[in-house]
Amino acid sequence: MISIAPNAAYITLACVYAAIAFACLVQLVRAQLRQPRCTTQKLFHAAVCACAAMRAGTFGAHHILARASAVARVLAMDLPSLVFCSAFGALAWFWSDVYHNAKRERRVGRRTFIIYVIANIAMYVFLCAVVAALARGKISDVAAMRASRRATALASSYVASMFAMYGTLLIVMLRRFPNESEGRVRKMWEVAVVASASFGACVTRAVRDATDANRASGVQSAYDLTNASALRHVIYYSSTEIIATICVLYVLRKLPPARGAYDEADDEDDIEQPFAADFDDGDGDGDGDGDGDGDSDSSD
Repeated sequence: MISIAPNAAYITLACVYAAIAFACLVQLVRAQLRQPRCTTQKLFHAAVCACAAMRAGTFGAHHILARASAVARVLAMDLPSLVFCSAFGALAWFWSDVYHNAKRERRVGRRTFIIYVIANIAMYVFLCAVVAALARGKISDVAAMRASRRATALASSYVASMFAMYGTLLIVMLRRFPNESEGRVRKMWEVAVVASASFGACVTRAVRDATDANRASGVQSAYDLTNASALRHVIYYSSTEIIATICVLYVLRKLPPARGAYDEADDEDDIEQPFAADFDDGDGDGDGDGDGDGDSDSSD
């Protein structure tokens, strides 16, 4: 029993991530069939699908990776983490875009987007540099792991701050809408759920990764895929990715309305229009399929 339980833990993680990847893929295909344009919702589902598929492969092949080089383990464990941050960062950026457009602050919205893009480029370039230095023997395994974990901690902190800021601002903005607006309460609930789950996951990862990076034993166990670390990985990935992903996917479960043809007059990008339509209609059902974070995203 002692030897079976840890292996079962890894298989369970692999199955959960495979299910998440499949759900994202199905939603991505359905959204594409309903609305062929590129939207934030599709980008989110594609990124989460990629992250979950990589995790499923990592935990499904944990016996192989446990004996692999440090380069392979750093890539297998931290590349999906950065993809996860990019996916949830896209939602946070979308909220910032919605908020600043509502306030007629388009320049601020564009600046937020530029910062988001630069932050993404910087974190992927840094991971590539760490892996390249490790592969060439320029730095030790522990030094590379510490540097990579500090990068994921910093990226998670950035995303958490975005959700805390714009989640709060959107809820405050929604509270100012008429009380008789039925969709107002639903959207406030959806924004609160997504913001809380995403903020909690990112803060948990930031704190844990920063703590591990400061201890040689901690950072080594973070990349250990042997049976000894199975329970640690179940707790870590459940609290930093799985729960938050399931919550957001639930909020984004609805699809945007189907469109028979592309309407040039409607060319403002689904990123803005449905959210505005949802809020401008007094009943809040404007694009009934929009969701809080979702509101926008499924609007996306």
